[in-house]
Amino acid sequence: MAEEEKQDKENETPKQEPKMKILLAALIPMIFMFLGFFVVTKFINPHFKFSGSGQLGQSASADTNDNSNNKEEKKSKKGKKEPTMFQIDPVLANPLGTEGRRFAKVGVSIEILGDKTTLKKFEESKPKIQHLLIITLSSKDVETLASTEGKVLLREEIKKAIIKELDLSDDEISGVYFREFIVQ
Repeated sequence: MAEEEKQDKENETPKQEPKMKILLAALIPMIFMFLGFFVVTKFINPHFKFSGSGQLGQSASADTNDNSNNKEEKKSKKGKKEPTMFQIDPVLANPLGTEGRRFAKVGVSIEILGDKTTLKKFEESKPKIQHLLIITLSSKDVETLASTEGKVLLREEIKKAIIKELDLSDDEISGVYFREFIVQ
C-alpha cells in the first residue's frame, strides 16, 4: 500500500508542474508589462495620456496640439463649410466655326463649399450643368479652347453660369477644375 501511495503522489506532481509552469509563463510577462507601463507613465514621461479609443496618446504637448486641432476643426465646421468635389461626366461639343468637323471633350469637377442641401441641388441639376457646359463650349472657337488663357476664362465663365443657373452665392463654389480636356 505504501508503494501505491508513492506512485499516486508521483503521478500527481508531474501533472501539477506543467500547469504551474504555463501559469507562471503567462503571468510573469504580464506583471512586467504593467510595471513597465507604470514606470513610463509615472517617472519617464509623466505627461503620457491614455486615450479611451484604444490608442495610446504620446504626450501632453501632442495632446494639446490635438485639442487645438479639434478646436480648429470645430471652428471650420461652424464658420466654413467643408469642400466637396462634384464630378460632371465628360461632355462633347462642337466648337464655334468648325461646322461639326472638330469637337471638344471636357470633363469637369466642381469644388462645392455648401452643405448637404447644396450638394443635393447639384445632384438634381446635373443635366442642367452638362447642358451649360455644352452651350459654353459651343460658343468658343478652337483657338480659345486650345490656349491657356482661354481655359482660365472658360473656367470662370462656367463657374458664373452654374452660380446663375442654380441660384447660388459666389462663395458656394470655390473652383471649377478640368479633369479631361480634348480638342480635336
